[in-house]
Amino acid sequence: MSEQKDGMAATVPTPMPLLPITSPQTVELCASLPLRSNDVFICSYPKSGTTWTQHIVLSLLVKSASKGRDGGGGGVDDLQYSHVSEYAPFYEVDDHWDSQARDLNEPIRTNHNRLGRRVFNTHLRWDMLPSTMEAGLKHGGNKAKFIYLLRDPMDVCLSFYCHLSNQMEGGYDGTFQDFFGEWINGDIAFGSYVDHILSFAPAFVDAGDGREILLISYEEMLSDLSSVVRKVARFVGADVTLDEIDELLPTFSFGHMKGDLGRFQPRSVTWKNNFQFLRRGISGDSHTVASDREREALVNWFDRKQVNSKLEATLLGQNDSALTKFREVCCAR
Repeated sequence: MSEQKDGMAATVPTPMPLLPITSPQTVELCASLPLRSNDVFICSYPKSGTTWTQHIVLSLLVKSASKGRDGGGGGVDDLQYSHVSEYAPFYEVDDHWDSQARDLNEPIRTNHNRLGRRVFNTHLRWDMLPSTMEAGLKHGGNKAKFIYLLRDPMDVCLSFYCHLSNQMEGGYDGTFQDFFGEWINGDIAFGSYVDHILSFAPAFVDAGDGREILLISYEEMLSDLSSVVRKVARFVGADVTLDEIDELLPTFSFGHMKGDLGRFQPRSVTWKNNFQFLRRGISGDSHTVASDREREALVNWFDRKQVNSKLEATLLGQNDSALTKFREVCCAR
């Protein structure tokens, strides 16, 4: 657990390690923010396709906003972003909050007002996110939207190692083998991959008042991006046609995003060695690095944590499609 003192008193410990850019005070603010019916949270364990999904969601919502809410014009014509964080900020970053007002800072509020809704990306667990609608919205109308991303755990581990070993704040200096051991133990920032996915599983049975959740995977985005984008567009209620989605699709390719890296490389931390945040954008990259021994350790870890049986106990007969996806992405070895 992470604990930090701020001035006079210590805060309640957080349930997982945090990067230096996130204090327990900010985690408390994140949990207590009153939701709005059209909020969108892009949620994941790190390196599961979060930035990719940010770009997709924002592109759809910007296109929708430019047409006006009723599709009849009167929209916002100059809604462009030079960086995805302008309209979809990293939720749990200290600098994004006004601790005195217990609200997001003024630049973020301004951009969200221009877009017409709030969008965030976050690596917090499900039980650390807000769950109560504002007065008057709690029992009616649309629900706040949460998108949860899954990715093969060993690919996540390798990508997270490459990320943190090139990051200044809260970075990592050891070998991949060292990192793997600490990652398995939940000692790396954002804690255990297993604990993260298990925290979200109950959300697919009952998301609670004012919340609705969509499950997608990095692997299905690679194999059938068009279908995923259409699913996301419906889920967030973007006013876009199928033709407009087809026009946007080329801008969601890895090559296009890597060629426009300045819009996506995180600004909440600083980087070493001219690191390029968008590294390879493939599935199975970990096969080039992870040893058979580490793969066996991963399988044993999932067995020891009873991941499959816990997912089954939560989802079997309640949400079988979600159970299948969790199994295919997280448990199949």
